[in-house]
Amino acid sequence: MNEKVADEKKGSAKQEKQEKTESATTEKKSVVKKRGVDKWKKKTWYTLIASKEFDRKELGTTVAEKPQLLIGRTVAVGVRQLSGDPKKSHVTLIFKVVDVKGNKAYCDAIGHEIKDSYLRKFTRRRNSKVELVKFIESSDNKKIKIKTIVLTNKKSTGKKKTALRKLIADKLDPISKKHPSQDIISELVFGSLVQKIFSDAKKIEPLKRVEITKSRIIG
Repeated sequence: MNEKVADEKKGSAKQEKQEKTESATTEKKSVVKKRGVDKWKKKTWYTLIASKEFDRKELGTTVAEKPQLLIGRTVAVGVRQLSGDPKKSHVTLIFKVVDVKGNKAYCDAIGHEIKDSYLRKFTRRRNSKVELVKFIESSDNKKIKIKTIVLTNKKSTGKKKTALRKLIADKLDPISKKHPSQDIISELVFGSLVQKIFSDAKKIEPLKRVEITKSRIIG
């Protein structure tokens, strides 16, 4: 009899403990859920706006609890989306938030890049790939890193590769210190610099492609 009472008490205590645990777990989940909801309620939606060199176009939207938390945030935008040009679908522009007014976050372009898969379409074993990474400085004292790739129609000699690199550098030098950084990024993506390089470089070696594959403001 005593053993039966003891077992009943033990079972009752175990059930009570389980109920308390389940209740505590439910309360904890409720608190976490409430906190999650409250956190999103505190956030505000902002519209990302490109710099005037890119026609103040809308780049998208983002959220933040405070406007100052947006400063320095980066966003990648497809150039086709920005310009409507399907020929630029392989190019991405990188923007950074530099100012916030009201519910608008204003962005400067800090560079661009071309998809690796796009370049692979033109690369063959019988080609030579000539690369040059050059640093230039803008008129607003920003240092910009620019990477250019030239793909030749056939295997190129060391001498011709050197001549091609020098030509690329000579074409980039005139824009250094003469234009603000936003104009330079715009020129690298939308301008005629690539065509100018191609026109002169093909006199050195028959070419398949010239691309400014990447640029980045680094300081």
